[in-house]
Amino acid sequence: MSYKKNIASNLLAQVIRIILMFLTSILVARVLGAEGRGYITFIILIFGLIASYGHFGINHATAYFQKRSNYSQKEIFNSNISILLIIFSIIASLVFILRIQSLILTDYSFDLIIIGLSYVLINFIIITIQEFYVGNERIVEINKFLLIGESFIFLTTILLSITEVLSVRNYLILFVVSSLLRMLFFVKGLGINFKFSINATLIKQEIKYGFVAYLSALFIFLNYRADQFLIKSMLGIESLGIYSIAVNLAELAFLVPMSVTSALTGRLYNINNEIEDKKFIIYSTIKYTFYIAMIVSIIGMGMTPLIPFIYGQSFSDASNITFVLFIGIIFASIGKVSYAYFITEGRPIIHTIVTAITLLCNIILNIILIPYLGMMGAALASTLSYFIYGLLYIIIFVTKEGFTIKELLVPEKKDLLLLFNVLNVVKKTR
Repeated sequence: MSYKKNIASNLLAQVIRIILMFLTSILVARVLGAEGRGYITFIILIFGLIASYGHFGINHATAYFQKRSNYSQKEIFNSNISILLIIFSIIASLVFILRIQSLILTDYSFDLIIIGLSYVLINFIIITIQEFYVGNERIVEINKFLLIGESFIFLTTILLSITEVLSVRNYLILFVVSSLLRMLFFVKGLGINFKFSINATLIKQEIKYGFVAYLSALFIFLNYRADQFLIKSMLGIESLGIYSIAVNLAELAFLVPMSVTSALTGRLYNINNEIEDKKFIIYSTIKYTFYIAMIVSIIGMGMTPLIPFIYGQSFSDASNITFVLFIGIIFASIGKVSYAYFITEGRPIIHTIVTAITLLCNIILNIILIPYLGMMGAALASTLSYFIYGLLYIIIFVTKEGFTIKELLVPEKKDLLLLFNVLNVVKKTR
C-alpha cells in the first residue's frame, strides 16, 4: 500500500481511537475519582514499561532484520518469540520474588500483579508481530486490530459503569482482555505457525543492533513518563491521577506524529538508494507534522477550561497543566517522526544520544521544579525537555545531514500538495 494511503489510514484510525480513549477516560475518572485514576495509571506505567522495554532490544531489531538481512521471516519470528518467552519467565519470577519480599508494588495485590504480567506477555507478542506488519507496510491491518481493541474497552467500560461494577481490578482485567483480542488478530493475520526454536546467531545480531535503538526508545518513554513517576513519589497517588488526565489530553496532539511514524518507517525501509526521495519524504513529513500538531495544540489549549466540567471538579487543577503540556507537544512532534530516518539508515545511535540528553534534562528539571511548583513544575519541566528534543533533531539535520532550516520548517508548494493528497485519501478511506 502507498505511503499516502498508510498515513491516511493512520490519521483516520487515530482520530477514532482518540475519541474512544477520551470518552473512556471520562467514564473512568468520574466513577473512580482522582485516586482511583492514579492507582490505575501507576500500575499501567509499571507493567507498560516492562511490556515495551523488557525485551532488551530484540523487538526494535525485528523490522530491520526482516528487510535488511537474509534470515527468513519465519526464522526471525520463531527465534524472537521463543527468546521472549524465556525473558518473560525470568521477569515474572523476579517480580514475584521482589513482591513477596515487599520490595516493590506493595500497594497492589497479587491478583493485580498477575493481571499486569499477563499484559506484559501479551504485548511482548503483539509488539514483535506488529514489527513484521510495519516492515511489510501493512499499516491498515494494524489500525484495524487496534481499533477493535479500543472499541472493546470503550463498550465494556460503559457496560461496567451502567451495572456499577467498574473498579480498578475490573478495568485492568478489561485492559488485558482487549490486548489479548488484538494479539489473536495479529497472529492470525501474520499466518506463521509458531515453533519454539532459537537461532543464537540471529539473536546476538539483533541485540547488538537493537540494543542501541532499545535504549533510545526507553529514554524517550521515560522522558514522556518520568514526571509521572516523580509526581507519584513526591506528591502522591491522587496528584498522579490529576496529572495523568492532563498528560493524556495533551498527548492527543500526537495524533499526527503517531499517524505518520509507522507509515514513514515502513516507507523508508522499502526505499533502496533513492537519496533524494528519502530526503524529500523526511523533511516534508517533519514540516506538516509540526504545523498540524501546532494547530491541534492551539485548539486544545482553548478547550482546557472545560476539563473540570467534563471530568469533575476534582480534576480542575489539570486545566493549566494541560495548557502548558500542549506547548511542549508541538516541539516533541518533530522528534517523534525524525528518529525513523536514523533507525532505517542503521544509525540508531543518533536517536539514543538525543533521547539520553532529553531525558537527563527532563529529570533534572522535574527534581528542581516539582518541590516548588508541584504538578505545574512537572509540566514546565516536560515542556522544556520536549522543546530540547525537537531542537536537537533540527540541529543534527542541518549540521550533519545536509538539510536546511527552510526545508525542515518553511512550507513549500510541493509539501502542501503532499498534505492535500493525504487528506483526499482520508476522505476516500472513510
